[in-house]
Amino acid sequence: MDTRPSDRTPGVLAFVAVLFMLITGAVGLDWGLPYIWHPDEKVSLAADMIDRRSFDPQYFINPSLHVYLVGATVWVAERWIPGEMKYDTRSITLLTSPSDPNRRLQMAANLMARGLSVLCAAATVWVLWRTTRRRLGPWPAALGSAALGVSLGLMNVAHFATPEAVLILLTTLTLGAFVRVGESARVGDAMLAGVLFGLACSTKYTAVLLVIPLTWVFLPVARRLGARRAGWLWTLVGVTGVVAFFVTTPYAALDWEDFVKDGLEFTWSTGAPANSLVGARRSWADYGLHLGSAMGWPLFVMALGGCLAWAMRRAGADRERRVLGVHAIWIAGFWGFLGLSPHHALRFIMPIVPSMAMFAGWGASRLLGALGGIGWQR
Repeated sequence: MDTRPSDRTPGVLAFVAVLFMLITGAVGLDWGLPYIWHPDEKVSLAADMIDRRSFDPQYFINPSLHVYLVGATVWVAERWIPGEMKYDTRSITLLTSPSDPNRRLQMAANLMARGLSVLCAAATVWVLWRTTRRRLGPWPAALGSAALGVSLGLMNVAHFATPEAVLILLTTLTLGAFVRVGESARVGDAMLAGVLFGLACSTKYTAVLLVIPLTWVFLPVARRLGARRAGWLWTLVGVTGVVAFFVTTPYAALDWEDFVKDGLEFTWSTGAPANSLVGARRSWADYGLHLGSAMGWPLFVMALGGCLAWAMRRAGADRERRVLGVHAIWIAGFWGFLGLSPHHALRFIMPIVPSMAMFAGWGASRLLGALGGIGWQR
């Protein structure tokens, strides 16, 4: 019996994975409202900027891109629904009454800000499919997107108006752009990769670790075209990224002293590796547990098997090795650096989950190919 799949099925599976993430992300999105108890949801910060008629968030613990995106949703809500945003304890208590005149605006603004996270989570599933389909084959890409589409960790961050869902989407786009520029070595591709890199860094500072796979992807370019050409393209990506960062986090340049003190120094001193949490242990194992819970343990084990197969050079064509290598180096670099810190949480490690899901899909396709025919590997 021929157990090979239909050529059309991978695209259908990827579409179902996107739809599944969209639905599960949207279910229960009104949790906790109208109370605003999560300190990292940026709705109040965005509303304050609108009230002050200023683009200055007066906040550098995170960069500004996500704040501006949330601000856009709040601005639309305020022009759509009459009322006033409230965040002090007394006003929020009054908002629990259905008759409060500000309740409808408060609910809408927060739902729209969280809805942005839902859209980014679903878009990430689609981007993973699109950026790996041609290089790995339809089935490995579809199985990887399906693994990401059922990730409880991604569903979790989709329910918060925090930067993580935006960061995960931009990270996945950036890795795809790195692979592309490694293949083409074109100036236009390098500039696009730099813009996406800068936008990711403008969402959370930890995205600067994308410089690790960026450096790795240019090693074969140096062998193919020479070190000078590779170094010039690497520099172009970096410079474009810096420009994109400061365009979308402009007050980092306009208020440089506070940016360094409240942004960079604070992030370093409370995160990895110079942590201020006295007596706590390092977090590599803890992040492994988080990843297992986020993906589901069977998929997590499959992802580790895929990474091991890559490390043993069992990938096939150059194009396949290239995309697997970029994602593997990203996983190792990000996990390795964050694990230096005892300060750990699920959402911190989530930027590598799309890459882990890709390896789970690739590993599953190789296993199915061994059992049922080569069609699963294409």
